[in-house]
Amino acid sequence: MVRRDPTDRSGWVNWPTDNSGDFRDGGEGGMSAYASWAPPDGNNLAAVCSVGLSVKMLINETFVSATGPDAESYTHTGWWDGKKDWEDTGYFTDAVLLLGSTGGSWWNEEAGRYFQVSEDHLTDLGRAVLAALTDLYGFPPNIFTFLDT
Repeated sequence: MVRRDPTDRSGWVNWPTDNSGDFRDGGEGGMSAYASWAPPDGNNLAAVCSVGLSVKMLINETFVSATGPDAESYTHTGWWDGKKDWEDTGYFTDAVLLLGSTGGSWWNEEAGRYFQVSEDHLTDLGRAVLAALTDLYGFPPNIFTFLDT
């Protein structure tokens, strides 16, 4: 983990970097958010012909949350728990897009949780990009939030 300036941010996420409201920097490192379009039925709806290319999202950080159509399958099954090997923490997807990152680790003491990025936390441009890619792939993404530990 590298200590970063908690007020630094990049991308299309409106992170709570001003220490106002319910979230404060917990000092652990940084956070990042990604959108992933994993076809719900296993078919790549964007491709008429697939040449066998596959994308696997490999996780090397601490999972915080998932929002989206398949979020429950990632958050309630312990899918991420206790996995150390990259091969164990990946899944196949049509596309992965970095939505944004911040130097802070935004913690809500009262709720006992880290900031969990959803589409509501995106900038107008971020929502437009998600809408365009959702139109391309034919299904909405899951949004994952990770903590740099």
